Amino acid sequence: MISHEKGCEGDPFEQQRVSQIRLRIEMQSSPGSVEELIVAMRGQGHEVELVSMKNAGVRPFGVIGHIRVDGFGCVAKLAGEHLPEDHPDYFEAFVRQGAIEQEYEGLKAATGLTPRLIGEIVAEGQTVGVLRQFIDGTPLADAIKSGQIEPTEALRKAIELAQAINDRGYRLWDCEPNNLWLKPDGEVILIEGQCLTPHTEKDRANPHYLADQRKFVEEMLEPVLTQ
Repeated sequence: MISHEKGCEGDPFEQQRVSQIRLRIEMQSSPGSVEELIVAMRGQGHEVELVSMKNAGVRPFGVIGHIRVDGFGCVAKLAGEHLPEDHPDYFEAFVRQGAIEQEYEGLKAATGLTPRLIGEIVAEGQTVGVLRQFIDGTPLADAIKSGQIEPTEALRKAIELAQAINDRGYRLWDCEPNNLWLKPDGEVILIEGQCLTPHTEKDRANPHYLADQRKFVEEMLEPVLTQ
């Protein structure tokens, strides 16, 4: 089973806050596929089922798979294989590695504002993949287009999300409408840890910071709000 942090023992698994669950998969090298990851996880005593898989649309990630680990829904995001420095594809592998590290740190920072972090895949001492909670929901842009949520309500909730992220000492950046999802209960969440960056000294000293974040959200959503 997925191990619990100290203090959580004895509670039913399904009642655990996902942020209290940590899973660390140690591998000798980066998994080349979700199937390879599943084999390794089964070898470490976990019950794992592949639900669906897709190629990542964003270049830094190799593959993304929806899996079920010990009965719990996860999304596995994997970086590419580690390569020697003289390999012609070394730089792209380095970018993938950095993206995974950023995703991992972002998810940890915004637990409760993103799908919660479940665990990490580690090879040669480096994080080469993340396991995050699977979220049943709809990309906010699609939800607006289909009428699931009114544009003004979508904007209001997105701005509230940006405020909550700010309260945790982070800000949205390099974000697009499909990085925000509408859950069945009406909550709008961020699904990409990469869209978060810590406050800088400049951010903290800027009296217009919150207004700038609101403007960022408005401009990000404008294309889908005006369709």
